[in-house]
Amino acid sequence: MGQKKRTRVADSITSVSRRNYSIKYFLFAENDVKVRVCKAFYLTTLDISRTRVAYFHSNTQQSSLPHESQKGRHRVVSDLSKQLKDNIRNHINSILQIASHYCRARTSKEYVEGSLNLSRLYATYVEKSTAEGSDIAKESMYREIFNHEFNIVSET
Repeated sequence: MGQKKRTRVADSITSVSRRNYSIKYFLFAENDVKVRVCKAFYLTTLDISRTRVAYFHSNTQQSSLPHESQKGRHRVVSDLSKQLKDNIRNHINSILQIASHYCRARTSKEYVEGSLNLSRLYATYVEKSTAEGSDIAKESMYREIFNHEFNIVSET
């Protein structure tokens, strides 16, 4: 199998082709002679799918060697996400919290003003972050931290 840079003669109709390469299919005959074959014959002879061939060509380097396997490799956790989470925690801590007035001795639950809900709290977080020029986390991250790290509910 070899790749050849595709060249095109300009047509009268100007169309942009997304194809960069033409793939030629070769099988080895006797005495290690390469014989060019059609795509269908190549795929059925080797009993492979065309997606396997496409995957191979999309993952090869210039030298026609496949890239090193990335199995077991994990990306490093970004310090940016830690900073975003800390900004969310600081914002939640800055909210005026009211202690429970029913059974203060038996609960550690805190309350916020009844007009505030998670959507409004997130909106104030976005306003504050844009005013400071810092990055903004997604609302799902804000909700996750609010619901799992804090014992706060909206007062009704």
